[in-house]
Amino acid sequence: MRILLGVVPQSDVASHPLLAIPALSAYLARSGYESVERRDFAVDVDEWFTRRETVDWAYERVLATRDRLKRSAGFEEERAEWYTRLELTAATYPAIVQALERARDIWFHEPKLEHIQENVRWANKVILLAYRLIGAAHHPTKVEPKTLGMKYDVHVSQDILDATEDAETNPYIEAYRHAVLPQIAANEFDLIGMSGMFFDQIIPAFTLARLLREHSPRSHIVLGGGAVSMLFKGTRPINPDLFRTIDSILLLEGEEPLLQLVRALERDAGTPGPSPRAAGSNLLGAPPADRLEGVASRIYLGRDGTVHRNPIAESNLRDLPTPDFGILRPKPHYQPATRLPFEVSRGCYFKRCTFCNCYKSLRDDYDVMSADVALDHVEELVRRHGVRHFMFTDDVVAPSFLKAFARRVLERGVAITWENNARFEKMFDFELCSLLYLAGCRYLKFGLESGNQRVLDFMDKGTTLQTIEQVLDACHRSGIRVHTYVMMGIPTETLEEMEETIEFLKRNWERIDSFYLAHFQLQDHTPMMGNPAAFHMTNIRPPARQDLPLEFEYDAAGMSRVESRQFVVTASTELQRWYYEDRGFRPASRPTLPRRDPTITNEVVPTFCPSIRMTTLRRDLVQRPVAGSGTSNGSEVRALFNAERHIMKGVNEVGAFVFELCDGVKTLGDIVEMTAEHFEVSASDIADDVYDFYEELLGMGHMFEGPYLKKSTVGEHFVLSGA
Repeated sequence: MRILLGVVPQSDVASHPLLAIPALSAYLARSGYESVERRDFAVDVDEWFTRRETVDWAYERVLATRDRLKRSAGFEEERAEWYTRLELTAATYPAIVQALERARDIWFHEPKLEHIQENVRWANKVILLAYRLIGAAHHPTKVEPKTLGMKYDVHVSQDILDATEDAETNPYIEAYRHAVLPQIAANEFDLIGMSGMFFDQIIPAFTLARLLREHSPRSHIVLGGGAVSMLFKGTRPINPDLFRTIDSILLLEGEEPLLQLVRALERDAGTPGPSPRAAGSNLLGAPPADRLEGVASRIYLGRDGTVHRNPIAESNLRDLPTPDFGILRPKPHYQPATRLPFEVSRGCYFKRCTFCNCYKSLRDDYDVMSADVALDHVEELVRRHGVRHFMFTDDVVAPSFLKAFARRVLERGVAITWENNARFEKMFDFELCSLLYLAGCRYLKFGLESGNQRVLDFMDKGTTLQTIEQVLDACHRSGIRVHTYVMMGIPTETLEEMEETIEFLKRNWERIDSFYLAHFQLQDHTPMMGNPAAFHMTNIRPPARQDLPLEFEYDAAGMSRVESRQFVVTASTELQRWYYEDRGFRPASRPTLPRRDPTITNEVVPTFCPSIRMTTLRRDLVQRPVAGSGTSNGSEVRALFNAERHIMKGVNEVGAFVFELCDGVKTLGDIVEMTAEHFEVSASDIADDVYDFYEELLGMGHMFEGPYLKKSTVGEHFVLSGA
C-alpha cells in the first residue's frame, strides 16, 4: 500500500521540526507499513517562493498592478494603501535579486562555520523580503516564512473553500502546481495524509487537498493535527462541501486511527494485512464510505449526505515507538542548531484552570511515560540523529516526572539539554531546579497568567504569588531560564489588576527571561463555557459568519473587551521595550578581548558540552592526574569532568567562577565584566585570564566545537556550533 504523509505550510515553529509525521510514520512502520513516504511540503514551497524566476514573476505582477492602479480614477483609502504597499515592495526588488542566491545558499544548506550570526540574520532578512514580494503580488495576502494572513477566515468553512480556488490571492496554488504536484504525480498513492498543527496551515492544507483531488482522484485524502482537531471537534454541524476535497478528518491522537484507516483501505482491496503488496502496490480506487465507518476518531461524509463523527480513540504513550525524523529534510529555519520535539505525557494532571480546554477537548486523563521509557526514546533519538537538544511538547509536565527523569539522565550519563512547559508548583524548589539544570534542563515555560491573587483564584490556578516568586527565584539561582505566559482581560478583571500584573513582571525582570502577553479568549469545552453565569458572562455567541468558531463572544460587566485588548497591545509593546532596551538587555560596549583567534569576539557565548560537570574531589581519592590548578584547599581539588570523553581539568577560583557564568546566554564580554566586578579588578586586567580559560577548554573539547554565537535581542537566537 502506498502512503504519503506530509507537513503543509505555514508553520510558526522556527526552532524544530514538527512531531506529528515522524510519530505517525514510526507507528505505521512498527505495524508493518515501512515504506511510508514523508515530505515537508513547506520546504518545497520555501524553495519555490525564493527562486529567482518566482521573484521575477512576482515583481512583474506587482509593477503591472501598481501601474493599473495609477491609471485608476480616484483613490479611496483602501486602494491608496494597496498602491503604497506595491510601491514600497517593488522598491526592494533590486536588493532581493542581488542577494538572493547567497541567501538561499545559507538558508538551504547544512550549517557551516562561516554561517555565523550576522550571515544568518542577513539571509533571513533577504528571504523575508522575497516572501513579502510574493504576498504583495497576491494582495491583500500577507505571507512570511512563518505566518500567513489572508482575507479569508479559517473559521468560516465557505471561506476555506473559496480560498482554495482564488489564484489571485492564494500564492500556494501556483507553488503547489510547480513544486509539489509533479513529485506526487509519478506515484499513485492510496492514502495521502496532511498534518495541520496551526491555523495558518488550514487554507494551505485544503488548497493542496483540492489540487490533489484533481490530480489523484483515487487517493484517500485525510487531514489531522492540532488546529484541524480544534476546528472540527465538537457537536456543531460541519459543512459537507468540505468533503469535496477530502475523504477523512482524524481528530486528536492520530496513531491508532490512522492505522485503522490504512488497514480498512487495505482490507477493501482484498489483502488482510501488511504484505509485499503493502510495500509498493496501488489499490486503484477508494472503497465506499460505509466500509470505513468503524475507523475511530474519524469525521467523514456518509452516503446519506451528512457528516458523521466516530468515537475518539486514545493511545497509550508507553506503547508508542520512537518517532523517526530521519527522512524529513531539515527546514531552513532550523539552522544553524536543531532541537527535536518529543512528548512524554498527554493531557493535564491539574485539570482545574477555568479558562483552559486542554483537559476537556484534547484528552480526559493524564497519560505519562515512566522516566526510564522516556529516556530510552531520547537516547535512541540521539543515536539516530546526533541531536542533543530536545523540546518536550507536552501541554504540561509534572515536576515528579522531571525529578525522576533528571535522576535517570545523571545516572546514565546522557549528555542532553531540554526545555518544557510546567506549572508553578512548590515542588520546584532550589534543590529540584539545581538537579534539573545538572541533568540538562535549560528552559522552563510557565503559565503565570496574572500578577494578582484574586484573578489567579478566579482562574482556579491553584497557586499563589508567593509560590510563583519562590519558583522564579529557584530557577534563576539554578541557571534555568524562564518564560511566562500572561493572559489579561478575563471577565471581572479590572484595569488596576492588569496593571498589577505588569508591575509583577517588572519587579521580577531579572528572574523572567521572556514573556508573552495574550488577551483572554472564551473557548468551547472550558469550565467557563460550561457555566458562564458563575463567571459573570451572558449572551454567549459565536462571531458573525463563523461556523467553525474557536473564540466566542460574550457580555460581561467591567472593562469592555475592546478596552482590555487595547491595554494588552499597548502594555506588551511598552513592556518589551522596558525589558529589552531600557533595562539594558541590549549589549553595551565591552572592553576589547585579546584577538588570538579572530573568530572569537566579545559576542561569543561560551557553551559547555552537556556532559561537563563541576565537581569537588578529595586529592587522596583521585585515581588519575588532574591537569591544571585546583583550589587552594590542600585536601580537595575542584575540577571540570567531561563524562563523555573522560577528561578532567582542575580549576582555580577564577575558573570556577567563570564556569558558573557560562550558561549559554552570557557573552564573553558579559563574563569579563562580571568576573572583574566579583574579584574587584579592572576588566582589562581579567580579560586575558577569561580568554585563556575559554580557549584552553575549547582546545580540550570541553566546549562545543566552534564558538556559540547569539544575538542578544528578544525572541531571536541564532546559535551556531561546529559540525
